Amino acid sequence: MPTICKRPSRTLQALKTITAPIPACWRPTAPKYLADEAGAYWLFDLVWGVLPKLTEEFAILELSLKEGTDGAGLKIHDGRDPETDYHRQEIVRTDFPLPSVTLYIQQNRSDWVVLLPSEY
Repeated sequence: MPTICKRPSRTLQALKTITAPIPACWRPTAPKYLADEAGAYWLFDLVWGVLPKLTEEFAILELSLKEGTDGAGLKIHDGRDPETDYHRQEIVRTDFPLPSVTLYIQQNRSDWVVLLPSEY
C-alpha cells in the first residue's frame, strides 16, 4: 500500500518560507524504498519545493552524479521539451549511491504521485 505524506519527511527548513499550499504527495513503494535505503529524503524535499512551480500535471525529475566529484545535477522538466525546465540545481555534495535516477511526478486530482518510470 502506498504511503501518503502531507509534509516533507525530514529537514529542509527553507520549505517553511513557501507561502503556496503544499499538496499531499503519494509515494508508492519503490520511491519510499529509495528514500529509506539511500537516505534520499532530501530528494523528496526538493520535489515539494518545486511543486508550486509546476504548470503541467506531469513532470520528470532527473538526478545525475557528476563524474569525478561528489556533486550532482538535478533537473525537473515537462518531459516534452528538453529546454523547458521547472527547476535546475547543482548539488555540491551528495552521497547518493546511484549514478543517476529518474522519477515521474504526476498530479492525481489534488494530490501528487512520485513514481519510478517502471511504476508509471
